[in-house]
Formats: sequence, structure tokens, C-alpha cells
Amino acid sequence: MVRSTSEDVSEKSSRRAAESDFHVKLGPWPAFPPSPAETGLPPRPPLVNGTREKLGRERAKAKGVVMGRKPKLTHHQRQEAIARREAGESLVDIGRSDNVSHSTISRL
Repeated sequence: MVRSTSEDVSEKSSRRAAESDFHVKLGPWPAFPPSPAETGLPPRPPLVNGTREKLGRERAKAKGVVMGRKPKLTHHQRQEAIARREAGESLVDIGRSDNVSHSTISRL
């Protein structure tokens, strides 16, 4: 049997109307996540500012991790730059040879 397009359209629209009755209408999302009392989970203890980070740093130091930025100059380069500075060479020239700024050399 050959069906017309209009019959298909009317059948689909009636099927959609029947299916829409089964969908649950949900309200808008809540503005805040549910409280621990609503979820049934125990409340998390409050963390003092930086407590978690402090614990992580302490654990890393216990493993031997060195904190902070790596030095731009090696110990030998620092000693050489100090000697050159005491000899009267300009900070800019010393910095150019070690590929650092004159400010870095001035802090030695």
C-alpha cells in the first residue's frame, strides 16, 4: 500500500503529542549545589586558607623536592660575574656574556 506524505506527517505529529505526555517537565537548575544534609553525605571539614597547599609543600620537601625558581646562573658563573664586576667591568657587558639582564648581575 502506498502512503501519502500528508499521512506520514499527521501520524508523526500525533505520535509526538502522545510521547510528550510521558516526558517529565523539569524546573530550572538550582542556584546552589545541594547541602550535605540533602545529599546524606557527612559535611567536609573547613580548610583554613592555604592548609591544603601547605600540606602538599611539606610532603614535597620531605621527598627532597627543591622549591622555587631554578637559578639562571650556575655557581661558577656567579663567581666569575662577581670577580668581573669587582674588576670594574660594566653590568651590561657581564650580563650579555652570560645571557642575563644587568639587573640579575646587580643582585649578585
